[in-house]
Amino acid sequence: MNLLHRSIASVGVLSALATLAAAVPNPGEPTVTLTPTALGCDITVRAHNASNSSVTIDLEDSEVKVKNGLWSKLNQGGNWVVGANGSQESKVVSLDLGCSFDRQYKFLMRAGSNEKYIYFPDGNGFTESKSLGLADVGRHFK
Repeated sequence: MNLLHRSIASVGVLSALATLAAAVPNPGEPTVTLTPTALGCDITVRAHNASNSSVTIDLEDSEVKVKNGLWSKLNQGGNWVVGANGSQESKVVSLDLGCSFDRQYKFLMRAGSNEKYIYFPDGNGFTESKSLGLADVGRHFK
């Protein structure tokens, strides 16, 4: 290795050490911590109901998974009632991980004493969309 290459290599090592030293805080100095929500993704779930009875979507017990992942509860939003006779509603739900993941959703819906899991986009599909249109939720209970 000639002198020029050794000098360039030394500068690269020194630069890396300076970057590392700047990233390690001194004792007593405040540190910045990234929260998991900074990595999350907000989605909007939209639904309408053309039936004569309201439909409840249980967002607490509804689930989501990423491709090749496991089902995970949404654990937020409570029971969301979509009123009857053409009512249109929407809710925003915050998810873990970023928005660039393909996801499948399993929404727990109830009408009267009937209860069903409805998959979005379907039982085999995945979507990266941040706007989920569930369409007429009452059709699942006819």
